[in-house]
Amino acid sequence: MRILVTGATGFIGSHVVDALVGEGHQVIGISRKIKDRESDNGNLKYAKLDASNRDELGKLSDVDIDAVVNCLGVLGRFGLPDDVYIRTNVQTTTNLLEFAEAKGVEHFMHMSSCGVVGPIERGKCPANEDYVGKPSNIYEKSKWLAEEEVRISGTNYTILRPEFVYGPGDVHVLGLFEAISSGKFLLIDSGESYLHPTYIDDVVLAVTQALFNQSSYGRVLNVVGERYVTVSDLADT
Repeated sequence: MRILVTGATGFIGSHVVDALVGEGHQVIGISRKIKDRESDNGNLKYAKLDASNRDELGKLSDVDIDAVVNCLGVLGRFGLPDDVYIRTNVQTTTNLLEFAEAKGVEHFMHMSSCGVVGPIERGKCPANEDYVGKPSNIYEKSKWLAEEEVRISGTNYTILRPEFVYGPGDVHVLGLFEAISSGKFLLIDSGESYLHPTYIDDVVLAVTQALFNQSSYGRVLNVVGERYVTVSDLADT
């Protein structure tokens, strides 16, 4: 199959690209940052473009595509303006959905986040896909708005919500691990709040199992590790 992967040079996206190529799919990886990647590698080709700009997607007008796996997004971090989250997480998704509909793709897979539910009330862990929460910051709100765009689209979609993803190539959670290792990490509320670590290979497995799987169409699926842990337990580990 011919699959377009956005955010192809990012942490999750690069692992997804490698897995899909390994399964024999023809993959086009798009990213604004491809200088450190090969432009052509057998079944893999890269296209340097900014998907938040609708016109730039026109560069792919002659390319046949069976599915889109949207791994593009910006993670929450201090000081980032709200409009960056809206442009990157929401507008890009809208543009890609329009592109996918025009191409008549069979499947649109969207990488969201369990963060869209906001803080989970005590006593209600673990929360399933039906949990109605309240996004508490602009990152969570932007991911929720992007999900809404997917749900109202005319495509066969699957929304995956990974949580606290870690593994080789990650630099986001790495900062937390480094702070704990150096003894500079401070526990709040005795570290009794929960995190749900998810190894990158499990996220990739969810992608490959759900892609073109009609039982996943029209569904939102949480993707998490074997068990959730307290922040204190994670720090001890």
